[in-house]
Amino acid sequence: MHTLSRGALAVPLVFAAAVVAAHDTWLSGPATAMPGAPVPFQLTSGGAFPAPDHAIEASRIAKSLCRVDGQEAPLRAGARMRQALRLRARDLPAGVAACGVALHPRTLDLDPAEVEHYLEEIGASGTIGPRWKALPSPRKWRETYVKHAKAFTRVGTKENASWTEPLGLGLEIVPVADPTRLRAGATLAVRLLKGGRPLAGLALRAAHAGQPAAFVTTGADGQASFVLDAPGPWLIAGTELRPSAARPSEWESDFTTLHLDVAK
Repeated sequence: MHTLSRGALAVPLVFAAAVVAAHDTWLSGPATAMPGAPVPFQLTSGGAFPAPDHAIEASRIAKSLCRVDGQEAPLRAGARMRQALRLRARDLPAGVAACGVALHPRTLDLDPAEVEHYLEEIGASGTIGPRWKALPSPRKWRETYVKHAKAFTRVGTKENASWTEPLGLGLEIVPVADPTRLRAGATLAVRLLKGGRPLAGLALRAAHAGQPAAFVTTGADGQASFVLDAPGPWLIAGTELRPSAARPSEWESDFTTLHLDVAK
């Protein structure tokens, strides 16, 4: 496990654009469900996991689905509450349901004074920071980002390996062990995939209420490991930030999250 640093959880920033940039978007659902019964999920965004901040608009969803044993079911948007968008999956067969959402791209302009803080929040100070500082003044930050979110629910009691199957998200975290059987103190290894291929050298972070975020860099095989030392909800998150290929003076990014429920 290659630890980069331990820093404070994301907090709201002064400028609205900075707040958007720092926020994670995550999908959460019940730890268990009955086969055939509707399974509710929530999609939210916030700067201090697990506290929700604001709901995602249904129109922003580009892709959403659940998969169990190779069978896919739609994950449909419902009511938009103040802090979360409700979604629902129906007729899921028994097994571990892997559910995910990808949002349409958005573009923001970030105040240059907030860029260094933003890079620190996502663990990109050492990779993107020098490139940003090397740009001639006056520097401007425009970023087009895409967000991906994923969660798991155990449907019934059937044992299978659905959790090993990627959903095809642009940037995706895949657990190496059954994510529905986690207990406090366990070490969880995950694989980070970009376009279905392992992505090395990216900082992933694990967030849990009341704890500082732990940053870990993915290895050559795209893997990273985290000690989940407390029960409750956890979020594994990462942001791949890169110069825009089409617009050299701008930036592109993919955010990805994996929501986990850890038992005592």
